Amino acid sequence: MNHKIKLFLLTIILLALSLNKDFALSFFIQKEDCTGLYKKHSQQLSKAKKTFSLKQEEKLLQKLDTCSTEKQVWLLIDLLLKNSLRQGLVLKQKEIEERAADLAYYQWKNYQKAIQYYTELLKKPLKKGELFLFQYQMASSYFKLAKTQQALIELEKTFFEGISRKERRKAFQLKLQIFILQKNFSSSIELTESLLIEFPEDKDSLRETLAALYEYQKEFSKAIEELKKIEKQQVFTEQKIKRLEERQSNQP
Repeated sequence: MNHKIKLFLLTIILLALSLNKDFALSFFIQKEDCTGLYKKHSQQLSKAKKTFSLKQEEKLLQKLDTCSTEKQVWLLIDLLLKNSLRQGLVLKQKEIEERAADLAYYQWKNYQKAIQYYTELLKKPLKKGELFLFQYQMASSYFKLAKTQQALIELEKTFFEGISRKERRKAFQLKLQIFILQKNFSSSIELTESLLIEFPEDKDSLRETLAALYEYQKEFSKAIEELKKIEKQQVFTEQKIKRLEERQSNQP
């Protein structure tokens, strides 16, 4: 292979790794069949009062990233949860459920399975940061399944007392995406205007969002007004304004 091509491919890989932690793991980890491992430990756990040693448990946890199929992952997760339940280790059970939820959401994109584990996690005593994260991920999972109304219901539960400003912004951003997906433009505009007040540091990007929402409703003068308020004007912003002015002039 040509040296320049090799260098180019390496650059692309390094860039991808720096941007995507999950890709980095999957790129280097060799996938394998975990069926035999499951059968062996399943037989051990089927015996009365039998549990895994700490070493066996750690081995199973490590294998979660290497199993070749999603089904094998959930089988191992079920074994680990049964083991922690038999040992009466509530904290260990929480750790396993959190790992399972992350695998479902990030690695396998199985949002229904993610909801299952986030539901269990939210039944447990949690710190404020954990409570926000799990509730937000639950809402996000419903959003990704296009169940927007349930996503809104779950998202409202994240706005509890004590969440950080960063967390509020994150939740509001998802709420705005839900409104837009629902084509609820009046609520989208109302929310974006309130975000302009609460997060003035994001005003340029929020004004772009407002302009797009007004354009969709063919309120071109309002869209142009928002774009003209953007402080860091770019070439494409000027082009948008010209395009909108043309569309406005062609209106009957």
